[in-house]
Amino acid sequence: YMSAVDFSSHARNSASVAAVQTRLIEMGHLEAGSDKRGDIGDGTCAALCAFQKEKGIEAVTCNDQAVIEALFERTTVKVLP
Repeated sequence: YMSAVDFSSHARNSASVAAVQTRLIEMGHLEAGSDKRGDIGDGTCAALCAFQKEKGIEAVTCNDQAVIEALFERTTVKVLP
């Protein structure tokens, strides 16, 4: 597992995205598994939006840093700005 996740706009096809997908799947958002590992597609976006709504997180977009930080809450993974 990763020690840090960089989910900024330049990391849209990366190991960080794969870590986000894995975490979403672990949390029951299986649609994240419909995308190619490491690529953000419709499944990953839908899973992030569902997670955001489930947690009641106020964010501009579903892949906002607040959403990603909440996704990795209570883990050893640090979300990089």
